[in-house]
Amino acid sequence: MNRLFITLSSLLGMLCFFIGFQLKAQSNDPCALANQYQGTICAYTTYNCGEREDFVFTVPDDNYAYGVLGWTVTQPNGSIFSSYPDDAFFRYTFPNVPGVYVLTVEVRKDSVGTDPVTGADVFTPVDTVFFSETVTVVSEALPAPVFTQTPDHVCAGTPATVRIGNVANAVNYTWQVPNGWTINNTGNNTLTTTQTTITINAPSSGSGTAAIQVRANNLQDLCYDASSFRTFNVTYGGQSHNIIGATTVNPNEGRYYYIEDEGVSSVTWQVPFGWSLQGTQSGQGTLGANVYTGRFSGKMRATYVSCGVTFVRELQVNVTSTPIIIDPGFTKTDLKEAVTLYPNPSRGSLTLEAPEPVQRISVHNALAQLVREIQPGGQLTQLDLSDLETGIYLIEVEMGARRIQKKVLLQD
Repeated sequence: MNRLFITLSSLLGMLCFFIGFQLKAQSNDPCALANQYQGTICAYTTYNCGEREDFVFTVPDDNYAYGVLGWTVTQPNGSIFSSYPDDAFFRYTFPNVPGVYVLTVEVRKDSVGTDPVTGADVFTPVDTVFFSETVTVVSEALPAPVFTQTPDHVCAGTPATVRIGNVANAVNYTWQVPNGWTINNTGNNTLTTTQTTITINAPSSGSGTAAIQVRANNLQDLCYDASSFRTFNVTYGGQSHNIIGATTVNPNEGRYYYIEDEGVSSVTWQVPFGWSLQGTQSGQGTLGANVYTGRFSGKMRATYVSCGVTFVRELQVNVTSTPIIIDPGFTKTDLKEAVTLYPNPSRGSLTLEAPEPVQRISVHNALAQLVREIQPGGQLTQLDLSDLETGIYLIEVEMGARRIQKKVLLQD
């Protein structure tokens, strides 16, 4: 392959032509400075994305001849573009990627002598040298749009509206949603349009969080980076939500419990034993429940539908109370009165309330036979004796070292 060897004298004429017709006619043109004609690559410090430029290698001011072997451009992501024009001139168009680029020219350095017979120049290879120049490519992208309307949650089959404000000098906007989503019922997840309002559809299955992106494009559609995009996150599909509200309450007070409304509908509330749903916002079918607490701890329960999927959530709520302290002066009769068993007579469903935790409940029939035994461990116990025959039964309640007995009549 023929090489182009450049001496200082032959380069001066070429530079005059090149500077006048190839390089940008600006006062800060690096090649316009005399001290730049000494082994450098003429280049501006910054360029725009997509801009094309002609670069020139200026040889050192010495007694050697230099032949360009090739050019390389190292891009911001580390990839390398190589070209072998065998020329001191190199044309390159920057891609739509902002960042720092490194231009490198590979040059063969030759000593120059004279043939004693013919008088012609004789070039003898001395070395291969590299010259580099660093430039920065900047983005001229428009500012990121601002969302003015976004959904909190999207269910499959129900389009949701997304809106942004106008961006000055924008000719259109590029919208992007994740794979499986669609924009404006087009079947695509990317759309470039002049519209500032679109509709989005979630995938037909699955749930989670999705990122919705948009950027504004100018006339040149110059490069963009992450700062050019505006993003918001939206949940989709059936979502399981916690019940929100106090977990410790006082007896006989009003409280409010609710679940988040991201795609939630058809809510049914259940309250602990002895509590009640209050007011017109009773909780049946609504996102929140006004309740009036009772004496006993228990679980708030919400059954609801989110994007066609049924969920059940519970929240344990503890009721504060002042425990009854059993001291030596507290007689067995007092303790027996403190324990209540109702209703009595009963058809088999009974509630037992005690002033302190109950370790054991034993049920004996009229013949003193043990027919049922449970170990509740709490102050409130629900008893189901509906499978027993009618008659009188003795209920023995153990609380620590103390034991009391109650009678109950089971009837049809």
